[in-house]
Formats: sequence, structure tokens, C-alpha cells
Amino acid sequence: LHEQMTKKYSMHNSRAGELRRIITNRKRPIEDQAEDNCVGYYAACRLTLNSVVRASSVEERNRVVLEEGRLRGLTVREETMQSLMTIVALMKEKSSLEIRVK
Repeated sequence: LHEQMTKKYSMHNSRAGELRRIITNRKRPIEDQAEDNCVGYYAACRLTLNSVVRASSVEERNRVVLEEGRLRGLTVREETMQSLMTIVALMKEKSSLEIRVK
């Protein structure tokens, strides 16, 4: 069992490490950086470790069209939830606040 679990963790870490490297090295094209009017899923897809994030305005949130049956908001892991919710609350409290991801 120990040997099997060690192999499984190693395989997972290898795959996760490769994905992490791809995300870490991902750069947005220059012309894409000028378009800052982006919220929702599309914004999350463009996020890099060099991105600066801020809370969206009410108008920006209202422009996001959700698929039927889809809930609005974040989906986060339980172990990071408290930290992320604290950051989100701070960002909403100070709407001019911008935070670097990295």
C-alpha cells in the first residue's frame, strides 16, 4: 500500500508540477493587456501570476451572463476558503484596492 500510494503521489506531483510551470510561465499578449474590461470566467482564464486583481463593480458583475442553473460567485477549496473570503471582503470594502496575484 505504501509503495502504491508513493507512486500515486509522485505521479500526481509530476502532473501538477507541469501544469504549475505552464501557468507560471504564461504571459498575456501585449494587445490583450490593454483590455481591462473583463469579469467572470473569461477573466479567470486570463489570470496569470503577474496579474493585478480588484473587486468588480456592480455594473461589471451584472454584465456577466450565467448559464441556466449556474450559481454566481466563487468555487473554492475548503482549506483556502477562509483566506480567500477575507481577501475578497477586504477588496470589496476598499473598491480602489488592487492586489498583485504573485
